[in-house]
Amino acid sequence: MKEIILHCSDSSWGNAAEITKWHIDRKFNTIGYHYVVLNGWTAQGYYDQDFNGYIETGRNPETEGAHCLGHNDAIGICLVGKSKLFTDRQLKTTCQLLKKLKTRYGEIKIYQHSDFDANKYYCAGLDLTEFKRVE
Repeated sequence: MKEIILHCSDSSWGNAAEITKWHIDRKFNTIGYHYVVLNGWTAQGYYDQDFNGYIETGRNPETEGAHCLGHNDAIGICLVGKSKLFTDRQLKTTCQLLKKLKTRYGEIKIYQHSDFDANKYYCAGLDLTEFKRVE
């Protein structure tokens, strides 16, 4: 069974390139997540509706991530936004991505970062009920 861990960027804007910079500043080799789901705010002060719900790739999903201590063998998906503040399009495309991952890996188990790290109690702040239907 493949584990998938959902995260929030804890920022109101961003994209895979920007998150890569943030992670490199924290001494990672590159972005820690395998996928990033955009909210349309790709840069500070810049909104493009075409990128609301757009999925960008980060690390190769066949390689270990760097997103959840002790669970980096799981696929890490980051939704750009503050905890619980995601767009409908982000949630819809995240469900679509989870369905594709289920097709690829078979049985999956969906968590969020807060399930493994009490210090990240806000991450991702999702009601997993909708996502659990994909499992």
